[in-house]
Amino acid sequence: MKKTIALASFTMSLAASSFVACSSSTVTPVDDAGAATDARTASDTSTVATPDAAAPVDAAVAPPGPTEFPAFEGAFVTYANGGKFFGYKGVAKDVDTDSSKVEVNIYTAYFNDSGNRFVITLPARTPGTLDLSGTVKVEISVPQGADRVEGALTAGKIEVVEATDKKIKARFYGETAGVKFHGAVDATLAL
Repeated sequence: MKKTIALASFTMSLAASSFVACSSSTVTPVDDAGAATDARTASDTSTVATPDAAAPVDAAVAPPGPTEFPAFEGAFVTYANGGKFFGYKGVAKDVDTDSSKVEVNIYTAYFNDSGNRFVITLPARTPGTLDLSGTVKVEISVPQGADRVEGALTAGKIEVVEATDKKIKARFYGETAGVKFHGAVDATLAL
């Protein structure tokens, strides 16, 4: 009889320890689909971030995202990604006011401290965000060593913060010649 009681008490203590182990873990109710979706989304986000971690080591600068405006930095900052311009970042601070000009709503800028230049054409000087189109243009010319990429940007936007007779403050992104560009200008072009 003693052996049966010992076996029964061992079985009960094993069952009790199993119950304690189960009750200490978190169990999601069956009808709570939101928690399961949130956990799956967090997992998916980490896998999406993995390709960014595997970016080439020789990338000089990570540009803004495909539909993001860059921060203002100096008189003109440009990021480029594509071909020989992969990871390019240029900052120009010294505006050549002799060559730069503002004519009606066309802003043309040249810089003494770089070969960067741009022409921005606006339909009006009203602040706002506009799609690049036939009447809203950003033409860019950026050098890197002996190479230069230039042309009108397409498939992008421009955010006009300020546009006057002498100054333009705007940010833009788009693509030309297979190179994606992001730029921010905050410069007085005329004296």
